[in-house]
Amino acid sequence: MKMVKKKTILTMFLSAVFPFILLNSSAQAASFDPVLAEPTERFPFHDVPAEYQERIQVLYDQNVFEGLNKDQFGWSLPIKRIDVAVILYQSVPMTTEGVKKTEMKDVPERAVMAVSALEAMGIVNGKTATSFGSNDTITRGEFALMASQAYRGTLRSADQATHTFLDATGRYKTAIDQLQASNITQGRSESEFGTFKVMTRGELALLIYNLQTFSHKTDN
Repeated sequence: MKMVKKKTILTMFLSAVFPFILLNSSAQAASFDPVLAEPTERFPFHDVPAEYQERIQVLYDQNVFEGLNKDQFGWSLPIKRIDVAVILYQSVPMTTEGVKKTEMKDVPERAVMAVSALEAMGIVNGKTATSFGSNDTITRGEFALMASQAYRGTLRSADQATHTFLDATGRYKTAIDQLQASNITQGRSESEFGTFKVMTRGELALLIYNLQTFSHKTDN
């Protein structure tokens, strides 16, 4: 009899508490979802976190960045090397006068001028003598190298870096040090820049925005 009574009390307790546990867990899970920007006629993208809308709006208005389609920016998607080259070309003032056409065989027509100009300025290299690796995704380390060359003379010295990135090593170290010293990036965590991780379109957009902002401050 006592055992039945205890089971009854336990059942009543769980019936009362279990829905609350589910509700509370769902609320906590939902809180990790980013608040997305509200699309407008001027800003059509519905996959950009609201906290970054203003920065992406600036790049969109400058025609530095376009969306993947009419209403998607592709925030969390990886980006190809050729697209990064075009975006860098559009975001960094440079001359194309007298620039020799690139010999990279895999560069699409839409990007020939961009890659040619970036090559001439020593900002990009191919994967081989004749291949740019246009359709390969770009890593964060590869972009750091490009950015350090595109903004050389503008970024702070590498010896001013204060990070603790364990993966800022080898040929990437100086470039990453310069970006962190200039407050362009704080990495993916305190101990990881994400050197060998694939870069997303959202990450690239924020870095481009930070690079432009830092460059304008330096010029002024």
